[in-house]
Amino acid sequence: MYPRPVKSVKNSGRVLAALLILIGCGCSGVKAPAGGNSSDLAGTKDYRLQSGDQVDLQIYREPQLSGIFRVDGSGALRHPLLGTFPAAGLSAGELEQGLTETLSEKYLVNPKVMVSIVSAQSSHVVILGEVKTPGVHPVPFGESITLLQAIAQAGGFTPLARVNSVTVTRTVDGKETSIRVRVSRMIAGEEPDMPLKPNDVIMVPQIIF
Repeated sequence: MYPRPVKSVKNSGRVLAALLILIGCGCSGVKAPAGGNSSDLAGTKDYRLQSGDQVDLQIYREPQLSGIFRVDGSGALRHPLLGTFPAAGLSAGELEQGLTETLSEKYLVNPKVMVSIVSAQSSHVVILGEVKTPGVHPVPFGESITLLQAIAQAGGFTPLARVNSVTVTRTVDGKETSIRVRVSRMIAGEEPDMPLKPNDVIMVPQIIF
């Protein structure tokens, strides 16, 4: 699927410099994913909350009742005033309406409530192998992420990384497929940076001596 490794002398300096950034300098040359790119991740409007998701709950002029709350294993939010409030299965708008009604009936006069989704349990990628911080890396809800950005989030390659044998494995309709990626071509601008999808697994193998 991807062409052979770069052989052009003209691009070799740029490729080497970018690889050094990814390997040893905290990946400062690769920007974190920018907001506002919904791409393949679920849209905020239609998304239904599930256990593990985080929401930002803001109640106007009530900072002590506002903050970031996680939907627990039972599907509920635990709020200092409301106690346990069912959230799983609701959209952000439905949760906002439910909280507003409950606060209005029992506690506050004309409360103004805003709910936004901070992170979704399903919005993450897994990076394994020769990166500095392998593991599960969350993707902010409603944002997209590319392969180079994911590598940057993982701290960059280790010196033992085989950067032109990176594989991205994803499951589509129950079928698992793997894509081999030559990262140096992306860095050189000869291949577009690869957009990732939630639950993609990136494997960075070790150099074979």
